[in-house]
Amino acid sequence: MRFLFVEARKDRLDHLRAILARYDEAIRSSKRVEDYETKLGDCADTLNRYLDQRDEAGKAFGPALVFLDQSGYSAVPIDLIGRVMRYPVCEVFSYLDWKDLNRFITDESKWAGLTRTFGGDEWRDAIGMGAADRRAFLLKAYRSSLQQRAGVEFFCYFSMHDENGQLLYWLFFCTGHLAGLEQMKKAMWSVDETGSFRFSDSEAPGQLLLLDGFDQSWLANTLSDRHRGKALTIQDVERFVLVHTPCYKYIDALRILEKEARADLLGAPPDRRKGAFKKYKGNTRVKVLFK
Repeated sequence: MRFLFVEARKDRLDHLRAILARYDEAIRSSKRVEDYETKLGDCADTLNRYLDQRDEAGKAFGPALVFLDQSGYSAVPIDLIGRVMRYPVCEVFSYLDWKDLNRFITDESKWAGLTRTFGGDEWRDAIGMGAADRRAFLLKAYRSSLQQRAGVEFFCYFSMHDENGQLLYWLFFCTGHLAGLEQMKKAMWSVDETGSFRFSDSEAPGQLLLLDGFDQSWLANTLSDRHRGKALTIQDVERFVLVHTPCYKYIDALRILEKEARADLLGAPPDRRKGAFKKYKGNTRVKVLFK
């Protein structure tokens, strides 16, 4: 791995360099970390110049995870995310600062930055809204921009809250691969014990819940409600879980449904052990019928 850190303020860059220097010996002895580099400058400008150089030289970019840790809410234009995502082995981790976005949305001097962030002016419809409606509207608009303007195929987003439970910002992970989506969800679940992360349901973006509220019983009910009367392959079930829910595990949910006679496995051998689902992933003739 190679790391590139970009910071716009000299004092912060000096502080970052001092912290990184503590790891020099570990980096030199590491078989995983090749090197790191620090640069003073605007992240968007620096990254675009770097990508320009790669493109002009006919060199591919990636695999890479680009963490766009913006200061404020308008430093990361949507077209920058889109440019990174056009490289097939690159992913983006970014966030949208709700606290300052909500605070300054009526300030006309900030509007040009907001348009760059969303890639259009649809955000203006939120100016006259109350905080709750504005939050849901802007989240939905940004999700739409990621898909339609940045070309993001898969993403998951979580919200970060302060000690009083107030929303601070949304974290977005963007990828072109289901496997990448699964790995990021595993990582987010592993740190949810902090109680600071919430998941925002894609069908109800204003509903912010702790991850531990989304257990396998909840997932079983969700699968049953959304697919009643349909037959899905195991792979289709997995895709739905990864793309449309906060979860990545789903076998126990299928077992609950089978035990409660709310699902049957069609096309499986007659001697199949009840509760066995995972082994049929990739078998298009075996399907889960939700009843």
